[in-house]
Amino acid sequence: MKKIALTILFSGVAFLSEAAVTITNFGTSSFSIDTGSSGFTTSQASTSTTITGTDFGNNVVGGIVPTVSIAGNSASLTLSGTIASPPTSQFSITLFDSSFRQALYSGGTWSALAASGNATVNFTSADSGFDFTTISGLDLTANGTGSSISATLTGLTAGVIPEPTRALLLGVGLMGIMLRRRRVA
Repeated sequence: MKKIALTILFSGVAFLSEAAVTITNFGTSSFSIDTGSSGFTTSQASTSTTITGTDFGNNVVGGIVPTVSIAGNSASLTLSGTIASPPTSQFSITLFDSSFRQALYSGGTWSALAASGNATVNFTSADSGFDFTTISGLDLTANGTGSSISATLTGLTAGVIPEPTRALLLGVGLMGIMLRRRRVA
């Protein structure tokens, strides 16, 4: 009985765990910077983009090639990279779909990026009809008061949101096994 319960448990965990969706690595092959719209000074390599400037409304805007689908994974985004001497301010990320409708993610902090190499921004709002299956661009905007920023951006991923139905079914199944085990014993 223990073997069956453990097999079901590990199968359920594997069933529930899905991979995060990579939106871009900010490198030259997946992110084209719109230099006319970007407020930061940028330097792009094959797998990253370095931004320098101030955190007072500066931004980096670019296109994502090819378009990316984050349907089902859209509650939060994780920005990866490094930053030295981070300001205490926040940043936001606006995603654009292929029809240029927008979805806003906010609440990211530069200090979180410095501490762990990852900073999370949470979904705030989206234009009516925004299509999470055709993400084609983004705008990362610094929302501070003028502190200096020098950061290297290496990735933007959409986190996986566990589907509640799967978790509920797994929990009910495990409870059933445990109750049956108590009756047999």
